[in-house]
Amino acid sequence: MMARPRPRNRGVPLRRSLMLAFAVFTLVVSAMFGLLAMAFVYTVEDRFLEAMLRDEAKLLQAKYSESGRWAVPQRAFVSVHERVETLPVEIRQALIEAPNRREFSGEAGRHYHLLAIRAQFDEVNPPQTSRAWLLAEVSGELVVRPRREKLLRWLAGWGLGATLVSLALAGWLARRVSEPIAALAKQISNATPERPIALDASGAKRSAELAALADAFSALSERTRAFIEREQRFTRDASHELRTPLTVLGLTIERLQAEPHLDTSVANALASMRASVHAMEQSVSSLLVLARENEGSLQPSTTLILPALEAWIVANENWLTLRSADLQLDVDANAMLPMSAAAVHVILANLVGNALHHGKRGAPIWIRANGDGLGQECALVIENETEPGTAMNFDSVNSADAARGFGLTIVRRTLETYGYELRLSQSGARVSAEVAPRDRASRS
Repeated sequence: MMARPRPRNRGVPLRRSLMLAFAVFTLVVSAMFGLLAMAFVYTVEDRFLEAMLRDEAKLLQAKYSESGRWAVPQRAFVSVHERVETLPVEIRQALIEAPNRREFSGEAGRHYHLLAIRAQFDEVNPPQTSRAWLLAEVSGELVVRPRREKLLRWLAGWGLGATLVSLALAGWLARRVSEPIAALAKQISNATPERPIALDASGAKRSAELAALADAFSALSERTRAFIEREQRFTRDASHELRTPLTVLGLTIERLQAEPHLDTSVANALASMRASVHAMEQSVSSLLVLARENEGSLQPSTTLILPALEAWIVANENWLTLRSADLQLDVDANAMLPMSAAAVHVILANLVGNALHHGKRGAPIWIRANGDGLGQECALVIENETEPGTAMNFDSVNSADAARGFGLTIVRRTLETYGYELRLSQSGARVSAEVAPRDRASRS
């Protein structure tokens, strides 16, 4: 079965982000509107009172020009002060700090507007000019300030209502946008590279961008499938083409080895050539098995290790005899791997063959596998001894030894397909190769 990547932190859902953005925007706009509305009504009220005070001043100035004295204002809340000392105490103190100030707040909720006026009486010689202050205590004339709390509650209610409407609109818009995206993501997550993604973009057709995204994914899936198919076809064809010359080489070497009275050096050279040819045959067979297996989708399956290992030993009996192999098996009858028989064959052929080819001649090769019959937590361990002083390089599978590196690359690619991994280690002259589930290996 194909291993799927672990889920990452998915972040904030699009629907929640849109609703939060709409709510914050509406609240900010409502607050700005409320501030502007309050500033507007306060300004209008102040301008109205100032205009009323200027009208009163014109009448008083006209009467002063006729009589030479300040008359009583028409409005009861307006008074004339010819000297600063007659003004209320709080206004006199404020004028000392800000002589140009024209609006004042007094005690007990009183509110004042002040206007400086001048008038000239021309009936005397020289003409008489007088200055006065027109003071209006307008607390009884105010409209906005007594109703400020009510106005604020009204603005807050409208802001809350607008926020609820915006949340509903954001929810509808987010659902309209996110549902097609989620549907596309689900279709893509359920797809495999071996077959093209048949995307149903009917929900995305309402958005040109989502439709373009669905079409792009479909095109990419088709290109990927075509690339994999070409790679598999090439691997399969190349493997078929290589098997014939390798078989001819192997048979020729065997025929030469059967010749009587061979020189020792020639016999050793032929034995080395036969081992190399066998390793190449094994690699070609592994590639062919992988190419055939990847042609279709991987189906969940399990394979017992012991029967697969015994089948490999029987098939490679001549090579084992040639290498004086001493296999020490400790494999539980129930030990299995959750992968196909072809994949297990590739793993055993490469790892055991690696131990034979690079291990000490005639030294034991330990093969251990314990299982619970379920195959989910089974680990396969293959150990062998090397010549004293030999240090294996496990930093990269592409080491100087092409045969070993190529074989380990095949094993690793096969294991990654099934969620397993290969762990290599060396302690002294003993080299260990462990096949274990990826999560288990990461906990070790």
